[in-house]
Amino acid sequence: MTTVLITDATSPTVPYVAATATARRRPGPWVWALVALAVVTFALTAWGVGGSMSEYYASIALSMSKSWPNFFFGSVDPAGTVTLDKIPGSFWIPALSARLFGFSAAAVIVPNALAATGAAVITAITARRWAGPAAGIVAGAVVATTPVLTAVARSNQPETFFVLALALTAWAATKALDRRSLGWLVLAGVFIAAGFQTYMLESWAVWPALAAAYLCTRQPWLTRLVHLAISGAASLALSLAWIVVVALIPASERPYIGSTLSNSPWEMVFGA
Repeated sequence: MTTVLITDATSPTVPYVAATATARRRPGPWVWALVALAVVTFALTAWGVGGSMSEYYASIALSMSKSWPNFFFGSVDPAGTVTLDKIPGSFWIPALSARLFGFSAAAVIVPNALAATGAAVITAITARRWAGPAAGIVAGAVVATTPVLTAVARSNQPETFFVLALALTAWAATKALDRRSLGWLVLAGVFIAAGFQTYMLESWAVWPALAAAYLCTRQPWLTRLVHLAISGAASLALSLAWIVVVALIPASERPYIGSTLSNSPWEMVFGA
């Protein structure tokens, strides 16, 4: 026999359930602390926008905003005759901002401030998963108040997006390690590739530590090796995508590759 509990609208169960649902929807201390971290980080990095703008890097963002070929290749001049001395990933967002909103100090610097804010928040979320909410906020605050990051984010230097890529890599990597997940490991590799597009070889320095940590997860050795091989191959392919495309385009149909003797993107990145 099954007993069914029936309550009417006057039953105290109904308001109790409603109150519980409302409490669950209400943001808790962690959410408010995260919002405060984001606001403070953005204030620190966007304050006095334009005060430390690099005219050289600003001119590059302006040149890249003039046409889609300039945007893709990272042309340093509006005529598109020569490229940056690096992969232009760090300049794609500022250049797109300048194209959409018009060229100004805010258009090329605020994206950096937003990237720094994102890095602080993502670091906090990642640290919370390992050590709790208090440690998460402390970790995010350390990122937000690191003097060199604050200074770089207030300008239009290219490093801020690399820091954001590293924070995203750490977030995906913790998921991959906790869940022993190929999908999350591949995503971590994708973020490493994104970091490669912004700061080139430095981004790959993350892979040895990530691979060593994943090899320590509890699953069959063959599974671990296959997961690392797949994610590593995807990361490598995405990292080299811009280089391969540019190398396949005839030299007469693209800008000269900056800082090279052979007009080769391979030389620009790998020195050979």
